[in-house]
Amino acid sequence: MLGSVAVIITALVVWLSDWEDKDILDPILSLIIVCIIVTSTVPLVKESILILMETMPSHIDIEDIEHEVESLDHVENVHHFHCWKLVCIKRNISVVSHVRVDKSPIMTITLIYKYYMSTNA
Repeated sequence: MLGSVAVIITALVVWLSDWEDKDILDPILSLIIVCIIVTSTVPLVKESILILMETMPSHIDIEDIEHEVESLDHVENVHHFHCWKLVCIKRNISVVSHVRVDKSPIMTITLIYKYYMSTNA
């Protein structure tokens, strides 16, 4: 949209103006449009690369979550705790861990799920 507006303005200036340097208007506006496109695209590309590289979300402290899960009833040990983003949405992550429980694995899984849903991770 912005590119179309710039093209129309440039065409009108070149067509209707007697300005001596009107021929440089098109490249100048093109460079301005390129700068706007690049500055709006860089954050998107950066976020996409972080998702494709399966990096851990920056807002999550993995050690805190691991200790909180270990403090739940019936959880003996948590190890190999991994967390990564799936999409740009803040709450959509994937967590994989090995949890050793002393009894009632279904109840423990339910407790871990409730803990995760209650956090802002």
